Amino acid sequence: MANVTFVLVYPSGAASGTAPARYYIGDTFSGLPAGNEGDLAYAKDTKLYYVYYNSAWRPSSSVINSVSLTNQAADISSANLATTTGLYMVGYSLQDTTSDVTAGAVTLNITYTDDVGAATISSAAQLLTGTGRTTGVIFAEVTSGNLAYNTSHTGIFGTAKYSLYISCEKLK
Repeated sequence: MANVTFVLVYPSGAASGTAPARYYIGDTFSGLPAGNEGDLAYAKDTKLYYVYYNSAWRPSSSVINSVSLTNQAADISSANLATTTGLYMVGYSLQDTTSDVTAGAVTLNITYTDDVGAATISSAAQLLTGTGRTTGVIFAEVTSGNLAYNTSHTGIFGTAKYSLYISCEKLK
């Protein structure tokens, strides 16, 4: 395990004897040394930044992936949002932007594996017969495999078009 300690930065106006803030880069989260309040770190295994406060390293939430797909007229094949284990928060907006009165409905599916097994969380179906949206937030504890998304539909698309926006944040 290699840790690299970077610049020692003294806070502006700090009293004499105040410990400087330190920045660490570590191969593993478990290998990060004890810090001082306000120290920063990055762990390569978790791909997260941390702040040391209240006597522990705390993750600094970070968006690790985002999706912005517009003008969709077919199902979206499975694609990964994350490829490492951890707790994730996924926010989404599925929008019918061009309606077709003969069209069906589209649904967003989030897939992952947790301690219970394979899971699929699906959004409410967004009807393509009139413009509108369905939004939501899910939490997924991924214990193996990937966190992924896809869309599926019922009926036909006709001339309907939809947009999909996703933000994936690793919480731990």
